[in-house]
Amino acid sequence: MTNHEGKDLKVLVIDSEGIGAINEDANHDTRIFLLALLISSYFIYNSMGTIDENALQNISLIVNLSREIQVKERESSSDTDEMPKYFPSFLWVVRDFTLRLVDTMGQSITSKEYLEKALELQKGTSDAVENKNKIRRMIKHFFTERDCVTLVRPIENEKQLQKLASLPESELRPEFLAQLKSIQNKIRKRVKPKMLNGKILNGNMLLELCRSYVHAINKGSVPCIESAWTYVLKYESEKLIKKLVCEYKSFINDLLPKKSQESLIGILNQLHDEIAPTLVEKFQSTALNDEVKNQEQSLISALEEAYKDFFHHIEIKEQNLSQAYLKTNLESLDRNLRKGDYESMAEFNKDLKILQDQFLHRFPNFSRDTSQSLWRTATDKVVYRAGDYITRTISDKAKNESILLQAQLESSKQKAQKLNSELEQEKNQKAKHMKEVEKKNATLKLTVMMLEEKFNLAEKSKQGEIDKVKNQMQEDQQNFDSQIDELKADYDRVRQENDILRTEKRALEGSSSIIIYS
Repeated sequence: MTNHEGKDLKVLVIDSEGIGAINEDANHDTRIFLLALLISSYFIYNSMGTIDENALQNISLIVNLSREIQVKERESSSDTDEMPKYFPSFLWVVRDFTLRLVDTMGQSITSKEYLEKALELQKGTSDAVENKNKIRRMIKHFFTERDCVTLVRPIENEKQLQKLASLPESELRPEFLAQLKSIQNKIRKRVKPKMLNGKILNGNMLLELCRSYVHAINKGSVPCIESAWTYVLKYESEKLIKKLVCEYKSFINDLLPKKSQESLIGILNQLHDEIAPTLVEKFQSTALNDEVKNQEQSLISALEEAYKDFFHHIEIKEQNLSQAYLKTNLESLDRNLRKGDYESMAEFNKDLKILQDQFLHRFPNFSRDTSQSLWRTATDKVVYRAGDYITRTISDKAKNESILLQAQLESSKQKAQKLNSELEQEKNQKAKHMKEVEKKNATLKLTVMMLEEKFNLAEKSKQGEIDKVKNQMQEDQQNFDSQIDELKADYDRVRQENDILRTEKRALEGSSSIIIYS
């Protein structure tokens, strides 16, 4: 609707049950009346006839409002004094009004003055009077902003009243239409947004406020304005947090590149550090009061959760990229391995360490555990194959070398055996030769001994013959001359034999010496 200032307002009109329904008790009326008061910014109460004692008695349930509503969570004696500021403006519409608006002096009065006169305290001290005045005091206390309008009967014809809703305006009394127009203008002028603790409530806040009151009423407990307001603040805080988290996600989705040479996690961290503080500041400036501002930790936690979701999504994406990167480079190492480029695990591990350094440099934002897990998952099989392949290669090489060495050893053994055989043969030949030499030497020694003995015998024989000759010469000097020639011949012959023996002796002695010293 458009108010008197020409501004568009969103107005929620709630038509509640009336008071005094036949099939409901007073407690039901109180709940309906109470809920209508608590959620309204402009409370329109209508009755028929006049504002007389009966009309005031019909609204007597207002007396119990102080017991049916609690301002603060901890009940206080000041609750009753503070209630008026939480109550709406009050407009009493008196329908089918037949009286003239004049005072006791016959002077014209306004409908508001008519209400105020009806609320004037009656004189007297009886309980009945006190009960009547209590209703009046409560209405005046709770509804500090109050007004009244009157409406004549819309049509005189009783039969037409039964089908009033279907009658065109032309059939209605002009006075009624004028009064109705006046009421509409008054409402447009007086209607205002629902406020609580100085804050204007939006539609969602009003809904949560109503939900809180209904929940308390249905439980049979006393609605607490402070608790309901806390509930509304919590709802608004949660709604604002959700909104800001949505903004955060939208910012990240818009600003985070789909592809990048840089690490997306690094870019995400940078965006988070820039966006999150801005949204926290926005929350602080938008929040309804300091109590909600204290809930900024909830926003920070929600932003952290949203960040973790992005981080997890990107981490999975970058894990896939890192796995592809490792797979490509490990396949290259595997090819080199199969070509026989690595003669030992030390050489293979050297290239593997270079690849690990490159991997950590290319994907620096993984946690230590994540990096280790990705690395182990990608390399375990390759390392195992490398170890198995290099071990088998070394084993085969060692086996071949062993076979070669075995062959060389066998060849050496054969050569050694041949040499030993040759040496044995030579040794045997030398031993045989030595035996022969020794035999010859023994024979020669024996021969020498025999010759020496023969020589000695010859010497002895020669000396004997000389002595015999001397004796014969001495004995037979006479035969010397005749026998001298014979003796000289014998002497020469003996000398020749002696020379020959000496020559043979020297020859035998020389031969024996050579054999002994060889």
